Amino acid sequence: MTRVKTIVYLQPRTHRAGAQKSLLRLARMMGDYQIILVCGTDGWLASEFRSLGAVVLIERYPSYRSLVARLFNNKQFASRVAKRLQRMGVDKSAVVHANDVYVAPFASMLGRSLGARSVLTIRSAVFSMRDWGRYRCADVDRVYAVGKHHADEILTALGDGAVDFVPNGIADDEFFDIKVAVNVRRLGVVGSFRPVKGWNDLIAALSLIDGALKSELELVFIGSNDGFESAEVVCAKAGVRQVVFTGEVDNFSGEVRKCDLIIHPSRAESFGMAALEVLSAGVPMISSKVGVVPKIIQESEDLFEPEDIDGLAGCLRSKLSSWNSRVGAEVASFLQAEVKQRYSIRNTAMMVSEIYERF
Repeated sequence: MTRVKTIVYLQPRTHRAGAQKSLLRLARMMGDYQIILVCGTDGWLASEFRSLGAVVLIERYPSYRSLVARLFNNKQFASRVAKRLQRMGVDKSAVVHANDVYVAPFASMLGRSLGARSVLTIRSAVFSMRDWGRYRCADVDRVYAVGKHHADEILTALGDGAVDFVPNGIADDEFFDIKVAVNVRRLGVVGSFRPVKGWNDLIAALSLIDGALKSELELVFIGSNDGFESAEVVCAKAGVRQVVFTGEVDNFSGEVRKCDLIIHPSRAESFGMAALEVLSAGVPMISSKVGVVPKIIQESEDLFEPEDIDGLAGCLRSKLSSWNSRVGAEVASFLQAEVKQRYSIRNTAMMVSEIYERF
């Protein structure tokens, strides 16, 4: 058995987003290994990896599914990266780790070029067994999913040993004192403009709520809003006093803590990392039943089914009409403790290291 010395992470996109943030948390815990990031652009994630002392290689990823890529570009990409890594002394003692399903083919090809082993993390919220075949996940040596439902789906289809379940984790410095306002005036919404994140569901739900309950609300969308409707249009549809778009933010927890109540209206999540970040920040939240959220939040009045606009409106109406800051603080404290106990990045890193060391 060859002792693993180097981890080569494959992550094409480097803007600040959930998969990239989760990978960074993991890399910060991997001090026993040499860390190398192979990314497609020189962005936020590349800078963060450099700050860890990691080596960053910029190499444009081909479009895996295109005909030209299948015939030429994919192998050429793996060959180029392998040569760069070999010049650095990377050999069969490395593990090539793909950070989501669509990068799996590159992990297996690069692993073979180096004589190294490969690992795949399945993070995509919309993963299906069709993707397993499409992206040749079976060619990767070890696979783990951050979502229990995805792990169960794969195990049902392929049997024991096909996949491990390794949940994401929150870092110790992401937990803050509980912050609960006397009244709800600033309503935060996490996610992004993408339809799967449910921002339009929230706007539709607010339109069903009596004006007296929402006329003084400031609605703050925390996340990328490129291509979304204007603040003026959203304000008119939702019937609130003001709408603010923060765009992508450097300090997610800080923006969350400026709000009195957070809404997590996502239609689908493999895990639900943004929701855990909110709870660790110590702010009350209502959420759709996605990812691990229903395993943490037990109160039915704080949960609604994905895409259930009436259910979301009911949760909001209840909070706005009968807000109790004392109860809110007790619930927020309990939920934060649950996240800290069950979803620590230390546990995640230990489980991933065990997968590396199985080779």
